[in-house]
Amino acid sequence: MKNLKALFALLAITSLAYGQKELPGDSAPAASKSEVAEVNDALIGAQPNARSKSWADAEFLLWWMRGQNLPAIATTNPAGTSASQAGVLGAPGTSTIIGGSWANDGMRTGGKFSAGYWLDNAQDIAVEADFFFLQNLSQSYNAVSDGSTILARPFNNALDGTPSAVRIAYPGDVSGSISAQVATNGFVGGGIGLRQNLTSFQTSNFRLDALVGYRAMTFSDKVNIDSNLTSINPDNANFVAVGTSINASDRFSSSNTFNGFDTGFAGEYNTGKFSFQSSFRIALGMTQSNVKVNGSTTTSVPGTDSISSVGGLYALSSNIGDVGNKAVSIIPQVNTRAGYMITDSIKASLGYNLLVWSGVVRSANMVDTTINPNLIPGSSTTGGPARPSLSMAQSAIWAQGLTFSLEYNY
Repeated sequence: MKNLKALFALLAITSLAYGQKELPGDSAPAASKSEVAEVNDALIGAQPNARSKSWADAEFLLWWMRGQNLPAIATTNPAGTSASQAGVLGAPGTSTIIGGSWANDGMRTGGKFSAGYWLDNAQDIAVEADFFFLQNLSQSYNAVSDGSTILARPFNNALDGTPSAVRIAYPGDVSGSISAQVATNGFVGGGIGLRQNLTSFQTSNFRLDALVGYRAMTFSDKVNIDSNLTSINPDNANFVAVGTSINASDRFSSSNTFNGFDTGFAGEYNTGKFSFQSSFRIALGMTQSNVKVNGSTTTSVPGTDSISSVGGLYALSSNIGDVGNKAVSIIPQVNTRAGYMITDSIKASLGYNLLVWSGVVRSANMVDTTINPNLIPGSSTTGGPARPSLSMAQSAIWAQGLTFSLEYNY
């Protein structure tokens, strides 16, 4: 169309300048400056390289991600609490010192890179790709007692349904420690697809594009719980030698990988050197989740070799293992940003992003605090329900935050 407009303008000016027969005493009329400018603009717009054919964008991410809801895994009580009530949830004076709240939900940094190429001179259709990553984040907790204060690991007794606890530190009896680590790793994602201009919505300042393509995303997380207790009572009822130690560990980990079809819309409004961009896309596909539970207990008696057993406290024979699962997931994303053209080719922008991913499995949701005491290593009795159980409960995560970007058009 632009070639035709340029040709028509040239023909019109040529006919004005040269096509008329010159009358005596008259000179041929000259083309006006506005007409010449229109022709030049038309010719420039018709040239194949008149517009940028490619773009590349680098973004710095300052995001927050939904953490994990860790159950109460360590408790304490005031001095004087009886041994039968020490650390028991719901008992007078019991307070939670690790867990019972959201963990590992702090700010994290990351990066996003995208690039695209226009397949036609009119910038109606393009192929584009993007990739992002977020910083790995870990949060650790630790409680230690030399035996002067109470430490315990609470649980619900699956045999009778009553709250109970394993004493890790108790005055005059045992000293010990409880630690936990909650971490999220490898949160990355990306996609590739086509961008098609919806010309019926286009104006001189605004354009709307349809987006379609493929999207992938993955992340993993874990919860590690460790406890150590040491006998300090030479007159304990079970004749346990002073210095005997019991180390118990529970390991929970999960990984989630999404693959699916992605579609949406992207709009852009320009006024002078300023621009405002917004996009909404939604991906529909499958999430492959894999979980792993391990537990172990090591008992060391002074003067003898250590003995290791399978099972800790929240990871016992009833839930130890590897399990995989597939679920339908949706991932909606919203991106907005305001930009300023620093040069004819470079744009700086500040924006906000939000994504939500459904159908994922989190490690903290796998921690079952209802247990059968008969399954604890060292128990002299057997029988009872298979608890703790291995859960594949699904939930949703979100990640949101600010973006700072530089875009280069060439």
